[in-house]
Amino acid sequence: MAREQARFGGAFVDPPYRRSLAAATLAELGQSGLLERGAWVIAEHAAEESLAERYGTLIRADLRRYGSTAISLYGMEEP
Repeated sequence: MAREQARFGGAFVDPPYRRSLAAATLAELGQSGLLERGAWVIAEHAAEESLAERYGTLIRADLRRYGSTAISLYGMEEP
C-alpha cells in the first residue's frame, strides 16, 4: 500500500505542554521510519521541559527559548 510506504521530509510537533509528550513523539519519530533522509523536525515545548540531544536518528541542531516556550530543531543523522 502507498500509505505504508509514505515518508515525510519534515514535521512540526506541538503537543500539550508539561506532559512529556514532545519527548515521546520525538522518540517515536526517531525510530519509526516515517521520515525520509535529510528530514527535519521542529518541536515546540515548555522552556523548562528538557529534551534530549538525540532521539534515534534525530539529532538536535538548535534550541531557542522565547519566554515560557522553547523551539527545538532536529535533523536526521547522516548515514
